[in-house]
Amino acid sequence: MPYLIDGYNLLMALRKLRLDEPPDILANERAWLARHLQELLQESGKTSETVTLVFDGGSHEKSGKQTPIKYPQIKVEYSKDIDADSWIENHLARLDFPKEWTVVSNDKRIIKAAKSKGATPMACLDFEFHLLESPPPKKDAPVPHKPELLSTEQIKDWEKEFFPNPKDLEEFEGLSDPFFRKPKD
Repeated sequence: MPYLIDGYNLLMALRKLRLDEPPDILANERAWLARHLQELLQESGKTSETVTLVFDGGSHEKSGKQTPIKYPQIKVEYSKDIDADSWIENHLARLDFPKEWTVVSNDKRIIKAAKSKGATPMACLDFEFHLLESPPPKKDAPVPHKPELLSTEQIKDWEKEFFPNPKDLEEFEGLSDPFFRKPKD
């Protein structure tokens, strides 16, 4: 499932960031957020998930520079001449299958837009908990290799463990499966 995230909204929720911070602090915070999300995706085992982080492109960057952020699962978009909310709404309108997307924001406008397009809205802190609480995918347990032959001592130890009553052992030895037969000494 791809995630579409209102970047500054998530930063304000996670780090109590103010948008009147100096541009170099904002650039550092954007880089931190991308790295943090990449780590959360890796730890939760969601290695096939993608995240699109959307930041306002000009209103909060006096320097006009956006530091490139490169992580395999994270794509960063700057909204350029419009605000990030409008960029997200436009992106949702262009999607062929918006129901596959989760939109992360605390902004009521974004939540309403996500619902109207059929995407799943998610609050910022819920998103982080969603990634943290999701168990990693289950891996098949390795099948232990069955030993070819057991030593006579091993056989006697197992017989004592499973057949404390000698009569039960006699009934068991009568089974037809060769796997369960006792080797002849």
